[in-house]
Amino acid sequence: MALKAVLFDLDGTLLPMDMETFVTGYLKLLAKKMAPCGYEPEALTGAIWAGTEDMLHNHGLGTNYEVFWRRFKEFYPDVSSRDEELFDEFYANEFSAARDFCGFAPQAREALDLCHSLGLRTALATNPLFPAVATYNRLGWAGLRPEDFEVITTYEDQDYVKPSREYYLGVLGKMGLEPGDCLMVGNDTTEDLGARDTGMEVFILTDCLINREGVDLARIPHGSWRELMRYIRSLAEMDRVMAQKRLFLFDMDGTLYLGEQLYPFTKALLAKIRETGRRYLFMTNNSSRSVEAYIEKLGRLGIEARREDFITSSQATALYLHRHHELSRLYVCGTESLKAELRREGFAVTERPEETDVIVLGFDTELTFQKLRDVSFLLCTRPGIPYIATNPDLVCPTEFGSVPDCGSVTIMLENVSRRRPVVIGKPEPMMPLLAMEKTGFAPSETCVIGDRLYTDAASGLNAGVTAVLVMGGEADYDTICASDILPDIIMKDAGEILRAL
Repeated sequence: MALKAVLFDLDGTLLPMDMETFVTGYLKLLAKKMAPCGYEPEALTGAIWAGTEDMLHNHGLGTNYEVFWRRFKEFYPDVSSRDEELFDEFYANEFSAARDFCGFAPQAREALDLCHSLGLRTALATNPLFPAVATYNRLGWAGLRPEDFEVITTYEDQDYVKPSREYYLGVLGKMGLEPGDCLMVGNDTTEDLGARDTGMEVFILTDCLINREGVDLARIPHGSWRELMRYIRSLAEMDRVMAQKRLFLFDMDGTLYLGEQLYPFTKALLAKIRETGRRYLFMTNNSSRSVEAYIEKLGRLGIEARREDFITSSQATALYLHRHHELSRLYVCGTESLKAELRREGFAVTERPEETDVIVLGFDTELTFQKLRDVSFLLCTRPGIPYIATNPDLVCPTEFGSVPDCGSVTIMLENVSRRRPVVIGKPEPMMPLLAMEKTGFAPSETCVIGDRLYTDAASGLNAGVTAVLVMGGEADYDTICASDILPDIIMKDAGEILRAL
């Protein structure tokens, strides 16, 4: 998306609060104000809740102000304009004591300043159940000002409430924006995720999370203020950053295809990169296939590829072996394709443990117990033997979920031998560095695009290039929130790159 505006919720988002504590305290303050005027507290509370319930079901039957007072007057038929003024006086004065039921997040000011520094427009899309004076008061408690927002929704000027699609479209209409231009930020999965029905992106701030229906957030952008500000910056700068790139290093499985299914955008994306004079390489940790096997697979999927279009963990492993173990005999716990790749590089591959100088462990889709026994024997009986793994991936994505990858086997062997291998592939920087050496592009012109935080994104960051994490494969937002690895850009899928080229 080309982000142009951010819509912020107020209560529980910009203004931290436990909603039940706040509402209970606020109603007690209101009852205290109105009791001397003949309003019995319990009856008053019942009338307030009835009016609020009618607003929550308002679908264009008048402004929320009109709907509320229409219902309220059913309880108090003799209510006058003077009574309404008393309510206004409360919200302008005594209501300020409700600040004690709220927290304070300095990051709210930082987030607004970030948006404005990036040229983004902002709106306060708070559920319009309060009058303007009460909304402006709460903004002040959050350390913000009405002028921070282009649009502020209050009960005087809104005919709908969250999560109504019409409510969100009304806000966008006032700003002259399309849903695809905007991000909604809120803390309530019921109210704020309603913005997705318009086509808007939504980020759920989890500091004061309300998730009554137990929505699984793994595939929904969410997290703390740190993740939010990183996400806003990523969306705002995505097109500018990607337009500067000349070399695109693509992970394959989970990024350009999944199993035997090519993603719909892949052909157009690769064609656009070449049409604009840029270069792409396929960079994969999957050592179970030779380059020739990958060329054949991509051909089946309708993608023409040449040997020089690849940087694989097998190639990087061969380079490492040339530099450190040039004349060694290798025991390869890997596929026949990996063995053939290493033989092509001039290495002797043996099936006999007693002839072995170096152990090479790959993603072995032909794994047998005899191979595990041979490697265990070597690790246990020869503690100093060089031990190399092509990649650290724990799982490989499939159409049905995933299967164990090389990293899972290294954990199993560590339980046997207490040995950890030297890891060659992503997240190590060797593969991106090799790609830049091969093509002549600079780090500032290069990006790594993949669906794994701990391999793809980490490899790009370690190599000093732009790290792009796509959400189409293994990555989810729970993983991002729990990690210290901070990708430069987060995308729904790699197809979003097309817009920038």
